[in-house]
Amino acid sequence: MKKEVATIDKPKTKRVMPDMRGVPGELVDAAALPPDVIFGNRKISPYVAVLMKLQESPTQVLRFGDVRARASVWSQGKKLGIPIECAEVNGVLYVRMKDFHGDRAKERREAILGLLKVGGPTPAPKIAVVLRDKGDATVDGQMVTVILEQLARTGEVVKQEGGSWLFRRKTAAA
Repeated sequence: MKKEVATIDKPKTKRVMPDMRGVPGELVDAAALPPDVIFGNRKISPYVAVLMKLQESPTQVLRFGDVRARASVWSQGKKLGIPIECAEVNGVLYVRMKDFHGDRAKERREAILGLLKVGGPTPAPKIAVVLRDKGDATVDGQMVTVILEQLARTGEVVKQEGGSWLFRRKTAAA
């Protein structure tokens, strides 16, 4: 009985030998390098340049024709320390600076503290009504209560009996 032996097919093309001679190089002064030379072991993302431009002019918004750019833009923004927000509409991705429109929570805390400094002890629902009258249409009593509890943890306000809140004046340490 004849045994069959497996054979390995050899490539039909001739192999190309790599060029081991190298490329000639020279030493140059580091100060003479162009400013756009970036050293590193990684390829530079094409989104870095547009994110840097967005950081220079935060009133503008980036628009990408495909939402697949979202993950790359987000990760590059995080690496560069640029806080961004993304929105998708009809397959188009929009990117803007996160803090451009201001910090609503900070503005509310300051408005609540301002009301308590001037008005004395005030219940949370009354603070919410005053804030709504001043133009903050999205605030309600529960939200004001949460903000006041956060301020109480920092020692800026004190809750009194009956549910009123009072601004705590800072005293100089002796």
